Amino acid sequence: MTQFLGNSTNKIDAKGRVSVPATFRGALRNAKGEPAFILRPSDLHPCIEGWPRATIDAMAPPVDAIDPYDEEQADRSLLWYGTAVEPPMDTEGRIIIPAHLAAMAGIAGEVMFIGAGRSFQIWSPAAGAARLAEVAERMRARRKVPA
Repeated sequence: MTQFLGNSTNKIDAKGRVSVPATFRGALRNAKGEPAFILRPSDLHPCIEGWPRATIDAMAPPVDAIDPYDEEQADRSLLWYGTAVEPPMDTEGRIIIPAHLAAMAGIAGEVMFIGAGRSFQIWSPAAGAARLAEVAERMRARRKVPA
């Protein structure tokens, strides 16, 4: 399984494209070398989550196993599938972040990609840096490690 590691801040060009970090690109392509990933709003934070299609397929229950009359299952399906997009990636590894996702995450001009193991997150740079600092501080506090 591929892991998304590190972080990178990249500018959005005049055509609205942003380069996905080179270290992430291989994990976002299927066996045929075609882009195969989704972007969706995070359920927890003001950022966008990126998931390889293979990871989503492995985690998700089969669509025909979802009970459309179970409100919780129907809500979860609508939220996951109804807000997800499969953006094209050009040969240079650039994508266009859909306007509704960019607006939700407060993204304009540049973005910060942050690896999160089996997925990655896309933040506005200031919010991403603040999130990393917040998590680091919380982890230090849990370990009671001096600052």
